Amino acid sequence: MIHFRTSVDGTLSRVTFSPRPGTSRGAKEIHRQLVYGYHCPFCRNAVLFAFLTPEKIPLRKYEESWVVNGAQHIRKVIPGDSSDHETAYHTDWTAVPGRTMGLQRVRMKNHILSEELIGKKEAAHQPGTRCCPYVGVFSSRRDLLIKDTILMGGFPARELASYNLPSWEEFEQIIQGDIRHFFHHGIGPNPLIMVRSDWIQDQKGIPHWREALLPFKKPKPVAEPVEDESGEEVEEPEGSDDASAEGQDPRQSQEPVDGPSEYEEDEEGEGEENDEQDS
Repeated sequence: MIHFRTSVDGTLSRVTFSPRPGTSRGAKEIHRQLVYGYHCPFCRNAVLFAFLTPEKIPLRKYEESWVVNGAQHIRKVIPGDSSDHETAYHTDWTAVPGRTMGLQRVRMKNHILSEELIGKKEAAHQPGTRCCPYVGVFSSRRDLLIKDTILMGGFPARELASYNLPSWEEFEQIIQGDIRHFFHHGIGPNPLIMVRSDWIQDQKGIPHWREALLPFKKPKPVAEPVEDESGEEVEEPEGSDDASAEGQDPRQSQEPVDGPSEYEEDEEGEGEENDEQDS
């Protein structure tokens, strides 16, 4: 069994691995320094945590994951009598440069979404047992946590580029006024952000975030002035845009050229001829 504990002054947190009674002979209780850790409030499992350890710790002798339905009834325990090697977790271990310790990260599959699955319909239905009706995202960077929250419901990443991301304070107000998403705080820098799995499968985040992000829509770019070869700005002739917009020939808007028109010249010519005839 896996438990998180924090010192009274809040300066140190540890994860404790306790062997399952009667099923883990020879296993000893292990304590490690916790980097971050979160339990799900619905299924009550440890769903995401990371800790420092000199070598990778296999979880098989310590795991006791509950599989619950929508009414929070326990339907299964992992590992079980008939599946001793089954696990609900994905685990990786990486060395920490300059230290004898490494970082082991543990994520419950089909509960905390991995980066490559965010935004996909099948993200919460990967191979393995789904322990809970809820799924969520986490990041130690708040800007990435905001982005992943928006994308996990199917909102297109390309479309998101036409919006400014809200600040963390603005984002908190959006989530707190939303009945679909909720924060879950644990031991760590940022909260988990959770939704029901059907939000992912049905891509419900597309219309939801289009409305929620409307105040953050980027303005349309203004057309830059045209420059000639010398680099000087060239002004458009006045009235040309208005005339074209009304469907008129732009040439009709130009003022007449100084001097007599052809009609006036004809009239003058006719007058001279009449004078000659009279004479």
